[in-house]
Amino acid sequence: MTDNAETAYVLTGPGSISTANIIRGDIEFVIVNGYTQRHWRGPGIKADYAAIRSVMRQVKTNFPGRRIGYRQIGAGLAGGNWSEISAIIEHALQGEDHTLVLFQPNT
Repeated sequence: MTDNAETAYVLTGPGSISTANIIRGDIEFVIVNGYTQRHWRGPGIKADYAAIRSVMRQVKTNFPGRRIGYRQIGAGLAGGNWSEISAIIEHALQGEDHTLVLFQPNT
């Protein structure tokens, strides 16, 4: 099996994305990193809701018709409100095949 990865870095600040095109054998997929906050330390909300909206719009524009999976971005260390974030995602990705992927650590 041949593995190959190609990355594109275009991070210019909150609301921007970078991508990694992955090929593993005959399977191809893209990992998108969305820049949705400036940092994660300290109290308060660090999630940038406008940046989350921008990132999700770019995902819809750049990857129409693809399966999209995402974590609870902005709702962990960034302190964002998941109800608000999920509404932003639902609106931005309306009509796309998208799924929330929850991490379940081994216990």
